[in-house]
Amino acid sequence: MKVAVLAGGVGSRLWPLSRERYPKQLISLTGDKSLLQNTVDRLLPLCDNHILIVGIDAHKEDLEWQLSSNGDSRIKYNILLEPYPRNTYAACLYLTLYFEKQGVKEPILVVPADHMISNEELFYEVAKDAEKLAEKGYIVTFGIKPSFASTGFGYILKGEKIEGSNGFRISKFEEKPSLERAKMYVRDENYLWNSGMFMWKPEVFLSEVKRLDFETYEKVRGLFDDKFERDPEKIYSSLPSIPVDKAVMEKSKLGVVIPSGFEWSDLGSWDSLYDVARKNKDGNVTTGDVLALHCKNSFMYSTGKLMVGIDLEDLIVVDADDAILVCKRGSSQYVKDAFDALKEQGREESQIHRTVYRFWGQKTLISRGDSFLIYQVLLLPKKEILLQLHHHRSENWIILSGAVEIEKDGKKGFYHRGDSILIPKSTPHKISNPGKISAQILEIWQGEYLEEDDVEYL
Repeated sequence: MKVAVLAGGVGSRLWPLSRERYPKQLISLTGDKSLLQNTVDRLLPLCDNHILIVGIDAHKEDLEWQLSSNGDSRIKYNILLEPYPRNTYAACLYLTLYFEKQGVKEPILVVPADHMISNEELFYEVAKDAEKLAEKGYIVTFGIKPSFASTGFGYILKGEKIEGSNGFRISKFEEKPSLERAKMYVRDENYLWNSGMFMWKPEVFLSEVKRLDFETYEKVRGLFDDKFERDPEKIYSSLPSIPVDKAVMEKSKLGVVIPSGFEWSDLGSWDSLYDVARKNKDGNVTTGDVLALHCKNSFMYSTGKLMVGIDLEDLIVVDADDAILVCKRGSSQYVKDAFDALKEQGREESQIHRTVYRFWGQKTLISRGDSFLIYQVLLLPKKEILLQLHHHRSENWIILSGAVEIEKDGKKGFYHRGDSILIPKSTPHKISNPGKISAQILEIWQGEYLEEDDVEYL
């Protein structure tokens, strides 16, 4: 089988850790590795070390860095980039057409980048069962046996059993029911959670899309065909922003579901993170430098500063350096509303973190004013920041530790701790770290326009 990972979402319900330019799938929430890296590791036994990642243009550099630093040189990645997120229908159609153009005939396993799965051997067994059904011409989804009454997940009602398999025809989908109905579904063994993981053969899926929505099929096909318009942004702006479940699965007679017994969680909200996390004797989940006194059933997460909670109960508190979230447990679905409001207000806190990760290292915003920005830059050994210039700002670099080689207007020189250099506007420059230890640099921007898009790579 072929494997594709959907990694283009924003993860707005996990704000303030998840930001539009650095979303949850790129963040380490459950260990040292990011959700994307954990997903890739999980999928390796199912594929031939070739994995397709579907992301968006704005995350290209971060995706490349995460995949290249994942620690297994055997893995070969292809990254398929969308202009911007358009939900899973557009992404699934795009990736399936990509595989078709590559001559792929075998089934494709499509999984989101932000799920957590235990009992991986059981997951592999279910994937093999799904592959057999997909080979027979079915469009398969993985159903999860509900462990509690969730109003945040979609549900699938099993229909007729497929002879000689573990699959069932899909009778109906129900999206995020009321609590009363969710409780009823947990008691009914015919209802399953909709996991959002799928498998299909390219020719089968594309045939259904052509039958159900030929207009969208033709638009996305235009991204690959020289006879059609190939303006990705224009094409994507006209596509429906809907899940593949609604666009295809709910309308197709080829849809089947396989009940899956492995432990699964869609890490889509702070409540879901609390549900899967290990709790102390008081029911609290704490991450980072946290002191919880007389607290019960609360989730407390600090990325840096000391957090002290006293006499809290059923609360979620998340400190992300430049923003703090406080909400009741059970209400984290409304975090998306807060994110949308911040985005509408043009608040930078909805877009980026103070610390931004790049393939060459990272930089942290320390201070800002009307005409200046100050960053602390960490440049990794044997890495370089590419040759570039800026038309609207000058930069002053002060070396705090380590040694770097700086090219300025064609001239190169080595700089050490305590040295500084001024880079005037419109001056080509490059900085590299040839050493064996990381270099730290204080980078001061000065000018009347201080946006990231003021860069011209040379």
